Amino acid sequence: QRLNQFSEQVLSFARSFNDKLTVIYHAVSALCDASSLDEAIEKGVWVLSMLGEDLFQPSSRSETLALIEKTRCLVQGYPEDLLLNYNLMTDSSKIMAMKFLSR
Repeated sequence: QRLNQFSEQVLSFARSFNDKLTVIYHAVSALCDASSLDEAIEKGVWVLSMLGEDLFQPSSRSETLALIEKTRCLVQGYPEDLLLNYNLMTDSSKIMAMKFLSR
């Protein structure tokens, strides 16, 4: 609740979508930590869409969770820094999308 108030205050002063991304990322992370996965997934998919990364919409929550687990297994052996700073990835929108996907 309190984090949401702080997030909303910071977001109200952001000048662009890119200014908002870090705050939204931390809000989604907090939702994950609080086991509010449905809301975290909804916000995460929305952000990815805004970043130009359209994902297909799974038909059920269980399908969504299965896809998240499959993705987690695929990237599990890679350190987050390696994925986020991979030398071919210079587009800041793509880097932020990867950050959301890794969460």
